[in-house]
Amino acid sequence: VEAVTNISSLDMALTLVAPPNAVSGQSVSYILDYRNESSKDLSDLKIKFTFPDGFTPTKFTPVPSGGSNWQVRMVKPGEGDRIMVEGVLRGSEKESKPVAVALQRIVDGVEIDYQKASTVTIISTPPLATEVSINNQPVTYAAKLGEALNYQIKFTNNSEGDLAGLTVTAKLEGAMFDFNSVR
Repeated sequence: VEAVTNISSLDMALTLVAPPNAVSGQSVSYILDYRNESSKDLSDLKIKFTFPDGFTPTKFTPVPSGGSNWQVRMVKPGEGDRIMVEGVLRGSEKESKPVAVALQRIVDGVEIDYQKASTVTIISTPPLATEVSINNQPVTYAAKLGEALNYQIKFTNNSEGDLAGLTVTAKLEGAMFDFNSVR
């Protein structure tokens, strides 16, 4: 006699947090909190992240067991943990960047999705844009020895409100500059 049992979910709470907005090239953090809300130990679990296009991870806490997957051997009733992933997110303005996580259980060597969570970060415009030029050329300009350099810093308020109390600072570094000639 064979019987089939369907398990539709586990009593594991998943809370996935991401910044609602980010500027392209900005560092972002994804945080997943999980907690066993059942009265039984939960074991043989796998947590699998799916990161958005344009996301480059730089730090994992804890380190994944492989790629963007975390093996969870055992979670006792009432206990849980946190996974944090930091990285750089790039994209076009107003582009949606979804991140998702799936809680999987390994049954007879097969990974089965039991629960999922997802959220979205929207790429926004930076409130203040800056552009630096040297002798009316881009910053990739190659100067000649003894040449006078004229640096220009242009800044633009991209926000809808006034920006007050800002300070623009430039710092020249390196042994090649004649600091006595700075005006």
